[in-house]
Amino acid sequence: MFDYYSNNLAKSLSKLQACVPLSAIEATLKIKAAVTNRELIQAINTEIPAFTASRNPDLKPQLKSHICRHTEIIWEMLTNSQLSKFDFVRKYNQQLARQYFPLENSLHAYRICHKFYSRRLRDTLIQNATDQLKTSDIITAVNDFILEYTDVVSTLATESYIEQTRIMTAAAGDKRAELLSVLLGGFDESDGRVSNLLLEAGYLEDGLLFCVAVAQSVEPTEMLNHERARRMADSIDKLFRNQPQNQLVDVRDNKVVIIFSDQQRMSGWTEPHQGLAEQVSKQLALVGNAAYIGVSSDIQSTSQIPKAYQQAIQVLKLATPTRRVVSACRLSIRELLLQSSAQQMRHSLPQWAEHFYLADNKSKGALSSTLRAYAKTSMNILKAGAVLSVHPNTIYSRFQKIYDITGHDAKRFEALNELLLICDVRDTQ
Repeated sequence: MFDYYSNNLAKSLSKLQACVPLSAIEATLKIKAAVTNRELIQAINTEIPAFTASRNPDLKPQLKSHICRHTEIIWEMLTNSQLSKFDFVRKYNQQLARQYFPLENSLHAYRICHKFYSRRLRDTLIQNATDQLKTSDIITAVNDFILEYTDVVSTLATESYIEQTRIMTAAAGDKRAELLSVLLGGFDESDGRVSNLLLEAGYLEDGLLFCVAVAQSVEPTEMLNHERARRMADSIDKLFRNQPQNQLVDVRDNKVVIIFSDQQRMSGWTEPHQGLAEQVSKQLALVGNAAYIGVSSDIQSTSQIPKAYQQAIQVLKLATPTRRVVSACRLSIRELLLQSSAQQMRHSLPQWAEHFYLADNKSKGALSSTLRAYAKTSMNILKAGAVLSVHPNTIYSRFQKIYDITGHDAKRFEALNELLLICDVRDTQ
């Protein structure tokens, strides 16, 4: 691709040289170089605020050096007829990529250069032209040359920036995956390499608070597509990019895993921050309707991250279309116990449980809903009847039916608690 554009540039330079003796204006070009650079840099800073708004102190000096080099190269090509290898364009845009400065700003700057150089070179050549030369021919030749020059540098800039970005992304991905594996799998504190890795990433600082979130698509099979999973990870990472807490986001076991961390307090004189899990849960609710997310409780040590990861996976199973983000800190002890032990409990249920499930299904859930309403109204028959919009005698009748099936009197606390557990075990996925 570069050879194609460079060949076109060489042809346009030859046409320009055939149109006017460029060596005759060498002195004029050198004299105007400083003015050209100053005015061009001012035009770029005016039209592209990103160069002046950036907090990177190196950005403006780099731009100045880069523009001066462009002017020097163009003037040399005009007077010596030799094409540049444009290594300075590659290095400059690779540097911008490492500084995360958007490529579109660089390309915009080249478009400004295109207009500026065309006008400056055209005016200079016309002023030094003889009567025999046609002004229109000079204008056409100059425009073609600067256009081909801009195509060359824009193409190289894009290629170099993207290549550097890919290298950085691959390196960051490898380091991110390694860091995530260390944190989720547990680590040996005596391993110097691992300790240095965590230290560099800031995970061994004092006073940090952590929590872990696990996300997947509403349709879990979609996460088998790595690109789909990666897009979800990137969208979550972008969502938290301007938030105060830090996050480590990657794809692991067909799920998006996020490790959040934040300082518990700003200094020894300030109150500690509380509720990191609560904060991130609110932000994660913005991910969208296509995702289910489980969030662990807050923890205060990297050694607890593996357990927090397992907790996030467990509470993820409680996610539903009406509760897409489930945070362990919002769950009751009862819900947490059920989620962790429901599978084992299903294999040791009393014999009457199956008969109760069949009767409840036959009544379209009337028996279980009556038990829940009775519990929520502090075991008050009248209030339970009002909640269900039925007569209190209906409540008594259902309780009698439950007793006939299970042998448990729902009016008693111990029996009611056990009956509710049986209902919850069935409803727990």
